Amino acid sequence: MSAIIPPRIRRGQTLGIVSASGPIKIDRLHAGLARLGDAFALRLAPSLTAPREAQIPSYLAASDETRAAELNAMIADPDVRAILIARGGYGVMRILPRLDPDALRRDPKPIVGFSDATALLSWAHAAGVRGIHGPMGVQLERLPASDVEHLIAMLSEARAPGV
Repeated sequence: MSAIIPPRIRRGQTLGIVSASGPIKIDRLHAGLARLGDAFALRLAPSLTAPREAQIPSYLAASDETRAAELNAMIADPDVRAILIARGGYGVMRILPRLDPDALRRDPKPIVGFSDATALLSWAHAAGVRGIHGPMGVQLERLPASDVEHLIAMLSEARAPGV
């Protein structure tokens, strides 16, 4: 199977934000996402701003069912043109069997992340769709402006990012 290179996300199109692993500090996420400026419309998964369920372990953003459902919803949504993982941590491996690789192949979109999200990038690669090993949403607030600009360019410009 040859790799599917997802189409670039055009400025103004929707970038989906999910936490497939650990919980986020919402103020850090908002500060990070603000660094993207008006490059993209943003769609946050509902669990990012919802009150945490009491029975959820502190190291997970939400239940496995919720995290998988939110990621599957972003993958299947034709308006979402790329997905940025909000934070790493632990938990992606628990939801991989619940994700729909056929949906990603039908509507390929890049998934961006690293750390625990590397397993998700490997899952996408096994489905034949290329992702981007890049920064997380909560990390954007601390990155140099040139790194944030580079991420926006990698998502939106149809050119090789370097040698």
